[in-house]
Amino acid sequence: MTGQTHRSIGVRGSEIVAVSAEPDGLDDLAGSATVIADAGDLTLLPAFADAHEHLREASRNTLLVPVDRARSVAEFTGLIRQAAGDAPPGKWIVISMAWHESNLAENRMPTGAELDAAAPGHPVFARRGGHLAVASILALKAAGIDARSPTRLGARSTGCPAASRAGCLSAARSTKWGPLPRRPPGPSLPVRSARALPPTPLSGWEQSARQ
Repeated sequence: MTGQTHRSIGVRGSEIVAVSAEPDGLDDLAGSATVIADAGDLTLLPAFADAHEHLREASRNTLLVPVDRARSVAEFTGLIRQAAGDAPPGKWIVISMAWHESNLAENRMPTGAELDAAAPGHPVFARRGGHLAVASILALKAAGIDARSPTRLGARSTGCPAASRAGCLSAARSTKWGPLPRRPPGPSLPVRSARALPPTPLSGWEQSARQ
């Protein structure tokens, strides 16, 4: 139904059960108990419901590398490579968290080594949702994370797919790691997430790449 306009809508209880592009397209379904509302001057929109949205994260995604457009690991790393090419040397490359490996042809997350190859000289932090991320080797070093880093209670050891474990991080609160984007150009926004925070090591991470 995306992008389509319907001129008549049949409702039973709380559900839309029939639609038609013609104003009288559902007349044959009307019975003696049917209530007909002729409101051709109104536009009806279904309810928009989202039981688990993070508005701050969703708005922040618009400032980051849009890897949600990628349909392969090559496209994913290509977007990172493009962002790194436009960035000053050593700048953190942080991507949108609105992606999932199931949308990639390889059906896996990129590895830390692939992130390093895409952005040489740049720490790369690739969050996927709120509890999983991939960091380039340079990013792990900048954050002070290595094979000796402790694992916090509650970290999920099974969160990183085996095919993507090099540089993969899993934890209960991944939102506390990595830099936040600087304030975007244009009018200032009263959003606390516009501050730039330096990356800091957290004991709440599990570093799955034991090198």
